[in-house]
Amino acid sequence: MIALLLFTKAEKHYPAEPAEISHIIADDHYCDIFLVKEKVKFTEHQCLQYYINKLSKSGLFVAVGRSMLINRKQIENFDRLFIYMKNGIQIQMEEAEYHALCKALS
Repeated sequence: MIALLLFTKAEKHYPAEPAEISHIIADDHYCDIFLVKEKVKFTEHQCLQYYINKLSKSGLFVAVGRSMLINRKQIENFDRLFIYMKNGIQIQMEEAEYHALCKALS
């Protein structure tokens, strides 16, 4: 079993199970974490590899390129330009990321 992850926003703590995470987008040594039900974005001072290591055992997540980790159960659909998430978010992706996603989901 994978332990809860703890995210902080405005000094309030949000515990989350892996299934509650919609997607993670990395920018250098910071990651923006989006939860399925929360309408806020959590920015954590961690690199993406930290979350890949933490969440890989869940089998829920697929790495898309070098900057995104997507919960495969939260993907509604995707095309060459966007990933459409069940929570209504559209994530723009590049051609190489599209091919990586197709490969990971096949």
